[in-house]
Amino acid sequence: MTEFRFTRDGSLLSLDQRRFYEANGYLVIPRLVSRQLIEKCSQ
Repeated sequence: MTEFRFTRDGSLLSLDQRRFYEANGYLVIPRLVSRQLIEKCSQ
C-alpha cells in the first residue's frame, strides 16, 4: 500500500508538503494570493 492516499506522484508538492497534507488535510502556501487581490476582494 502506498504512503499517499490523497496526493499523486509527480505533483508540484514537495515530499514534506505531501506528508503534511496527508496527515492534516490542508496546506498553508504563503503568498499564494497577492495582497492586492486580497484587498480588492475585502472591499
